[in-house]
Amino acid sequence: MHIEIDKITFVVPVYNPDLKYFGMCLDSLAHQTYNNYDVILVNDGSTNGAEVLCSDYADANDNFTVINRKNKGVSAARNAGISYASGSKWIALIDSDDRIREDSVEFLTEYLKDKETDIVFFGSVKCEGDSESVHCPLTYEENESLGSEEKREILLDLIAEGFHKKGVPEGFLNVWSKVFRTEFLKENGICFNEKMTVAEDVTFLIECMLKERNGVSFVKEPLYIRQIDPTSAGHRYHPEIVENDREFLKNLKELVGDSFDEDITKAMRKRYVVCLIGVAKFDMCHRDNPKKLGERVQDLKRLAKANPYKIGIKKCELGDFSKKNQMKIMLLRCHMESLFVLEQDLKRRR
Repeated sequence: MHIEIDKITFVVPVYNPDLKYFGMCLDSLAHQTYNNYDVILVNDGSTNGAEVLCSDYADANDNFTVINRKNKGVSAARNAGISYASGSKWIALIDSDDRIREDSVEFLTEYLKDKETDIVFFGSVKCEGDSESVHCPLTYEENESLGSEEKREILLDLIAEGFHKKGVPEGFLNVWSKVFRTEFLKENGICFNEKMTVAEDVTFLIECMLKERNGVSFVKEPLYIRQIDPTSAGHRYHPEIVENDREFLKNLKELVGDSFDEDITKAMRKRYVVCLIGVAKFDMCHRDNPKKLGERVQDLKRLAKANPYKIGIKKCELGDFSKKNQMKIMLLRCHMESLFVLEQDLKRRR
């Protein structure tokens, strides 16, 4: 297979996105200042008109391809796009309600020229209402390639969602602020866990960091424009989140394997607590959960008593968390799950 060394393939999973934002996404991909790139739109069973937009843009742009399939979830859609990609040295993943800067292909083509790096991080712009803010997913000084110590810090931060700091920069845990070498992904069989609908980015990135051998680099240039949509998966009620989290932690342990040194052990304990707080946010404490307060409290109690969450609550270091989450952890340590849920309920009503 002939590979064009400066070519990038953009993979976009599409499932009933907001058509306004999706149109902006497609426009940003169609009107780049440099034209040596491909776009793969994976229509994952859309029924709201997005499938028509996919077809229209593919008809109008020779470098656009549409894969139509039954709905199997974002992970399966991304995997299908990556599998289909051929002839490009690089793969980038874009969410259907976001967009890229009009010179992103031109900038990346020049930056990636002659590079054999496996992963490249880059900056983003966060749009929320009328406000915009620029972010970089890494806080190091900009380098051609990161050293072994920096790469280990990235791995620990991915495992713990912030190991050396109380949280992580915008875009750090997401695949959309990165470019991946196509051969690296395919040779190592790196793909998204199709059993997961939340945090699938994280296990994908952890596997990438564990298997990369040709370096990780980053630029601060904000090439990606993230549109905050209050109806997106990151804000919805997820009744399946408990099972999703079990799969996430199982996948995480399989990836880390037997490499549990002191730092990884500490990072894993923090992740157990981060997961439990996340599950509570998207399930027991979500405004769309139809259960009564007492039922939701009992659900949280059962989860908090089960390992590995119980280990995380007991053994995590409070100083690794924000003040807000420290209070939540203390409530869980004192078996005050009712106050945990009630406090979130009251917060939503303010």
